[in-house]
Amino acid sequence: MTYLKYTINDEKVQYLMHSDKKLRYLLNCIGNSEIAIERDGFRCLVKYIIGQQISDKARETIWKRLNTTIDITPQNILSAQFDELQRAGLSSRKVEYIRTLAQSVSDGEIDFEQLQLLSNQEIINSLTSLRGIGRWTAEMYLIFSLGREDVLAKTDKTIKRVIQWMYGLRALPSSEVLTAYFAKWLDYATIVSAYFWKATALGLTRMPFRTAISKDIKNKNNVYWMNMSIEIAEEQRGAELLVGGVLVSEEDILLCSAFNNIASGRRWSSIMLSELQKKKISRAQSIYVTINTLSTDGVFDLNKLLNKIDIREIYIGLPDPELVSYKDNDPAVWSECVVHRYPIELQHRILRQNANFYIASKQSIKYSPYYFENRISDLIVAHLKLKGFSISKEEFSMDKQRESLVELLCKKYKIQRDEAYTCVCEALSEAFDNKYSTYDYSDDARSIDTEWKEKFFLFYDKIVGRPLSELQILNVGVGSGCEAIELFSDCSGITFADIAQVGLEKIKEQLPSSKTIIANACDLTEIKDDSYDLYVSLRTYNSSFFNIRQAITEAHRVVKCNGMIIVSVANGFLCTAQNRIIAGLIIPGTEFVDLYRGIDTAKVIQKLFIDEGFTNIHLFPTNTEIYLFANVK
Repeated sequence: MTYLKYTINDEKVQYLMHSDKKLRYLLNCIGNSEIAIERDGFRCLVKYIIGQQISDKARETIWKRLNTTIDITPQNILSAQFDELQRAGLSSRKVEYIRTLAQSVSDGEIDFEQLQLLSNQEIINSLTSLRGIGRWTAEMYLIFSLGREDVLAKTDKTIKRVIQWMYGLRALPSSEVLTAYFAKWLDYATIVSAYFWKATALGLTRMPFRTAISKDIKNKNNVYWMNMSIEIAEEQRGAELLVGGVLVSEEDILLCSAFNNIASGRRWSSIMLSELQKKKISRAQSIYVTINTLSTDGVFDLNKLLNKIDIREIYIGLPDPELVSYKDNDPAVWSECVVHRYPIELQHRILRQNANFYIASKQSIKYSPYYFENRISDLIVAHLKLKGFSISKEEFSMDKQRESLVELLCKKYKIQRDEAYTCVCEALSEAFDNKYSTYDYSDDARSIDTEWKEKFFLFYDKIVGRPLSELQILNVGVGSGCEAIELFSDCSGITFADIAQVGLEKIKEQLPSSKTIIANACDLTEIKDDSYDLYVSLRTYNSSFFNIRQAITEAHRVVKCNGMIIVSVANGFLCTAQNRIIAGLIIPGTEFVDLYRGIDTAKVIQKLFIDEGFTNIHLFPTNTEIYLFANVK
């Protein structure tokens, strides 16, 4: 398969951009577009006969099934059993249409070599003389087989919808009105159509035109390929894990896609490698895979590709449900490529696709009863309800940060900001107190990782070296105080800050010389600039309930020049029944743990450290948490 590729620097695209202001905005927003050309005229027509009156997704699904059933040639179509073609998803009428076309080609009535010598209208007249081929199907042949750039598919509903969207029309334009809009573009109508189809595929038409053209198209393209990989996974049939992979070129063009083929016993990576070898492709910009699968031979499928082809970026949905800990060869953790993750809403789709596998996996927090039964989000929702503010879990899960909850209450209940702010702060404080004020390590991964304290001091001595007792220390996020007492009992110059009052009171009883402050990590206004030698916040920054960037900014403000910050990310839950650690962090809005989420969070914090001006940043992963050390300069 070849491609007609278009960029905003092409002469033809530049002409289109200067012809119409709104078209210029759209083309400039999208940037690149392309048309996949199927030079085999028979195959192209079969594909678009399949596509009549159904969605693009349904067409592609049936087309791929048919390709796995037979080699699509006129002879094979005529010799295939009727029900064999139907099993690929074809209706009986479309089977008849395709067989009519195959017979016409076999009898010499349709000669594709001669056909391409004719004008557009002559080709349309010739093809529409056959039963089952209308004007739209003939126009698709002109575009997607002959690659003609002056074709306007007047009945194409997607093109009509984009015109309606761009120009704010009340109803879909008629074919005559559509032709009038395209009047100055007719020589390049195919190019305009390609951009319109891509705008729809990227989801731009689901938002107002002005909003759409202001968005970052690179992110839209990434989401487009992620969605494609999820849809490809759905084409797999059988009781196996549903996995989809998509490989994309540097020009942002699809190179190949694959899913596990249960019938042949081939994994998605093997299928993709075969396609790459056929096409002689040795490099790609990005690969998008819904699940980072581990094959039966203990090798990650992604590594099989990375060993054969140069790939710059990796996009991963979820870890294999069989994974329970980090592996040395895991490309999601150790690859030299840039690794990105699918957004949470797409991770939810992958979980739904493979619900049975993840429910039965060790990544379900039902194996950690304390966390399963004591969710901070549930405690906050319950507190707000007692105060007369009922919010759904869906509303709450949209954004859990304090300011967002305040805004939600103000908007939903028409109350003043001060009232909403006080209520949210009380709810957060009470929720954390309820969960952590009586908390000890019996329900914690540290009950198994008994050397966590030694590891902390090993890293501390390696990076800092000075005795803690000599330093002015701020410890933010203290919970029940167990951790503080373990680490800082000999430190006279220490201040503890938390939003949960009960925990602070317990620490004050145990360490009476310490100072305590009721404060959120994002707002330490009670503390003066340059007050502390060391800022410590362990297993706090992975919370969904505060803004990490604001917390880091405040940390930088209160730490002295040449001071140090130590932050850790919790990275495991205790499975009490089996006395083992469930590695990872909870995927928001679910009851499942993501093995890679701790590393992802640590990398985000690392980048924010750099943005804020911290230096000498060190990252130390352990079984239960990931430590980050950095200096203030």
